[in-house]
Amino acid sequence: MNAARTAVEAIEDAKPVLEPDDYVDLHHYFYRTLLTARLHRAVAGSYFGFRVWSRGAPHRTPEIERIVRGSLEELKKVAAQIKSYAVKPPVGQWDWSKDADRALLYYDWIATSGWPAETRGFKNPNGGMKFPLQ
Repeated sequence: MNAARTAVEAIEDAKPVLEPDDYVDLHHYFYRTLLTARLHRAVAGSYFGFRVWSRGAPHRTPEIERIVRGSLEELKKVAAQIKSYAVKPPVGQWDWSKDADRALLYYDWIATSGWPAETRGFKNPNGGMKFPLQ
């Protein structure tokens, strides 16, 4: 994620020497990359932290709870930024804005409705569990 942030900063620094259209294209391209990196990091922290937390009391440490809570907050924030981002990339085999939808589904499963009892035909040991946000 630091590389993506550094790339956005480099584009900002280069603005005076870039053609206006080139700057706009590069800025959006690298800023979307930064948002994607932030979203993936938040999803990973939420998902894997929740899996550790779900193992029971000995694993529900303040650090795990901080990671899950912070990741869930970041996930919601970045998903909203992606969904409202004015300049979306072209849709081909991949639709960038659907990453935000998938992330919000994980948010729902972890924090709101509870983890599904079955995933892709397999019983889930964490089924019905949800992380307490308060």
